[in-house]
Amino acid sequence: MRRYELAAVCETKGHIFQLFWIFIIGCVLGDIIETIYCFVVTGGTVMNRSSVLYGPFSIVWGAGAVLITVFAIILNRIRFDTRSVRGRIIIFITGGIIGGIHEYVASCVTELLTGAVHWNYSDMAYNISGRTNLLFCFFWGIAALIWVRCLYPYISGFIAAFPWKIAKTATLIAAVFMIIDIYISTCSLIRFTERSKNIPAISRYERFLDEAYPDSLITYIYPDIQIVD
Repeated sequence: MRRYELAAVCETKGHIFQLFWIFIIGCVLGDIIETIYCFVVTGGTVMNRSSVLYGPFSIVWGAGAVLITVFAIILNRIRFDTRSVRGRIIIFITGGIIGGIHEYVASCVTELLTGAVHWNYSDMAYNISGRTNLLFCFFWGIAALIWVRCLYPYISGFIAAFPWKIAKTATLIAAVFMIIDIYISTCSLIRFTERSKNIPAISRYERFLDEAYPDSLITYIYPDIQIVD
């Protein structure tokens, strides 16, 4: 298989659609990784790790994949040698920092939007306000190294190989689906928080959300969710 340059994602026609598919692939891989991790640490319990109601998509991992990809592109543009030992160490350290900051910000944003905390690392060592911790920063560093050195060059080449017309149509359909999925998921989480505070549904849409996405479903999709007082 031909090895594509790291800058391919931004140097070909339709680079935005390629970054979108990097996001989607990162979402799916992140969901798989977290499911396996939880299965191992809980001794065999299968937990849903998706960020949305429909589909195996971890939004935090998808956005993280985009951030690490942009970082890789910058390194390539300044002709930084990512194959050297020094280069790999820098990728690992920077990836851990980027991942930690990203996870912290994502936790703040989701709490602000939905009124609920979706992960809490307060019981883990070296955590920052329970939103991220040193261990997961280490995991982010490892993930960045694997992504930049092993996965991304081939994935970007695979995406770039699709005919533009087909890729554009598929991207439009997938983007619309993701926007709707994220919107409904966010609204359902907001209503979940409001129900916990005995705030009644006012609009027809809010009543629909209460019926279609009851508390039992929300707590299944988001097993770690905690309402903010």
